[in-house]
Amino acid sequence: TRLDITRNQRIVNIQVPNLTSTGNINISQNQTLASIQFPNLTNANNIVIGGWSNINLDLQYILFPSLLSVNELQIKTNTYIEDIQFNSLKNTSYLYISGPSGATLQSLSFNQLTNVTNSLSVSHHSITALNLPNLITVGNLSVYGDQINTINLNSLQETRTHNGSEEELYDISFYAPLTNISLPSLTN
Repeated sequence: TRLDITRNQRIVNIQVPNLTSTGNINISQNQTLASIQFPNLTNANNIVIGGWSNINLDLQYILFPSLLSVNELQIKTNTYIEDIQFNSLKNTSYLYISGPSGATLQSLSFNQLTNVTNSLSVSHHSITALNLPNLITVGNLSVYGDQINTINLNSLQETRTHNGSEEELYDISFYAPLTNISLPSLTN
């Protein structure tokens, strides 16, 4: 199943209350869209909200409170987002969050996220705190932002992934004016 909601000039809210599982969701180029709500979605293959040039100009709220697992999650170039909720997300292969200068989002939290098998990338110019307190394993981890001063990775133990029969080591990179970073559990 694929759900594409693109190029709508008048849509203000997207609410999909009964969908529990789907393939791909793509939401972009909806200039008056203010909120996205999928309250009962638990599994998806890919979710893409926004794009490098395909932005949702007025988007303020992204709410997926029941999502447990998604292969790839991308939230890109949405300036006015105030709240992103993925409160139940535990597993993903790829997680990309980006935001331009002048964006309004201040804090980004994925409190239940435990495993990112390939890449977690945050490139955001307004958030000051990144909270991933239960993340245990990640492949590549890249954080870039000129306002990020606190990163919470209290449970992170390793930066590894298994690629077939071969195990690869990955990197952690921070390009931010950090004053606080917490990695007390990192061993590999």
